[in-house]
Amino acid sequence: MKPALRWGLSAALAGVLLLAAWRLVGQMQAELDADEAPGQVLAWRQDDPTALLRASEQALAAGDLVAATHVARQLLAHAPLTGQAYRVLGAAADAGGQPQQAQALFDIATRLAPRDLQTHSWLAQTALRQHRYPDALRQLDFVLRQQPDRFARLGPILAQLANDPAFADALAASLRDAPPWRAAMLQALQAPGGQTSQAQARVMQALQAQGGLSAAEFGLWLDSLMAQGRWGEAFARWAGTVVGSGGHLPLLYNGDFRLPISQTGFDWRQQDRAGVLLNVQADAADGQPGMHLQVLDRGIPDVGLEHVLLLTPGHYRLSMRLRAQTFASALGLHWVIDCDRGKRIVVQALPADGSFDWRDVAGEFEIPDTGCQGQRLRLINPVSGGAGQRVSGQLWFARMRIEPIAKRVLHAGSGTAA
Repeated sequence: MKPALRWGLSAALAGVLLLAAWRLVGQMQAELDADEAPGQVLAWRQDDPTALLRASEQALAAGDLVAATHVARQLLAHAPLTGQAYRVLGAAADAGGQPQQAQALFDIATRLAPRDLQTHSWLAQTALRQHRYPDALRQLDFVLRQQPDRFARLGPILAQLANDPAFADALAASLRDAPPWRAAMLQALQAPGGQTSQAQARVMQALQAQGGLSAAEFGLWLDSLMAQGRWGEAFARWAGTVVGSGGHLPLLYNGDFRLPISQTGFDWRQQDRAGVLLNVQADAADGQPGMHLQVLDRGIPDVGLEHVLLLTPGHYRLSMRLRAQTFASALGLHWVIDCDRGKRIVVQALPADGSFDWRDVAGEFEIPDTGCQGQRLRLINPVSGGAGQRVSGQLWFARMRIEPIAKRVLHAGSGTAA
């Protein structure tokens, strides 16, 4: 191709691209003007759909139902498949006291503009007023999927509505299908407070009855009840899952370690600690299960093992079978009970060092009348820091039990409040 011809073709293409760019900029500006100043756009382009829709919405927001209806119909005359226009007509009919006509118009809006959030919001509000809770939650689900940030405002409202048992059942059914806002909703239900707590119980119980509550979520629910000081309710809900009607639960559940550690409720819980190995051995003690602890010569505040309890005020004995192998520590490890109000009770001091075969050990303690509604049994290192906090060696525990005992003067160094 000759240079002159090639240059002419390039110039022509550049001109076409420049014209297209200016048209694109002009179109974007027109859309912006239609949103922010629809009147100016309609002054020179009377059939602009975006400007007509925005003008009808502005009239509706101002309470001018006649103007809103007129402009929406004008929009439909030019673009009869504009679902948002039917939404404006429906909202005007609703504000004008014509609910049946409004519902019919919103149904049309849904079919023509299925992704219009304002339509879904109106349908949700209407369904709530009519106590059609499953329908309302279907609409809200769509809104929250499209705009997750709306949950910050809607979540607390849904939590309050869940005080109505019918709404709680419908909400549980929605949550069972695992919508993206499920975790946030469960979190909103855990907020402390009388009405919210009742709503939480209704929804969580309904979810559990419908088979839609995971073990982890059930555990978090129990923990939230304990954090609210509702230890009795937490225990009752947990006990219903581990023992049948008329069954008996020991004061220290799973003290023989025959069951897998559930990490939830009023059972053993393990937390990772650097340099600490904890595991259940099936034949640790004369062929029976036991907990094996090994510390790899590290400074540790505790071993990461605890058991949640619900002991009434009174006197008790903690007993177990214990074995040690090349165990070494400055002051030994201590079994303690930490009360929910902060008080610590020393239950039992284990030997500080050495190796020995299985032996029976026990410690006595008292749960006070106040400040200790719920408890956590923990195995800690009484040394607060420094080189003296180092521990090494192995311990085994088996056949752990807590039993009530008659009131008497406790032995010195046993069961005293720290």
